Amino acid sequence: MSVNVRPSVVRAVSRGTPQAFSRAFVGRLMADPAFLYKLAFEQVVTISAATMYEVAHRGDKLKSEWDLALSNIAQLSLANALTVW
Repeated sequence: MSVNVRPSVVRAVSRGTPQAFSRAFVGRLMADPAFLYKLAFEQVVTISAATMYEVAHRGDKLKSEWDLALSNIAQLSLANALTVW
């Protein structure tokens, strides 16, 4: 079926993003239909491991340094997403 027929994440992305990103995303899904699942799994593992690392290494200081911990987790998540891409 075509991207424009069935409502799905692919359809929403293809219609709601710039053409270059849309084509790249749809191309990745055509090459590997499990790409979204792989990306989601990688993000869950990365965010979980980064959160456990921050909790273990910051300890009691986590509440006062939550902004630094959150920025570290966000950077790791972005780097992992770009690596998987």
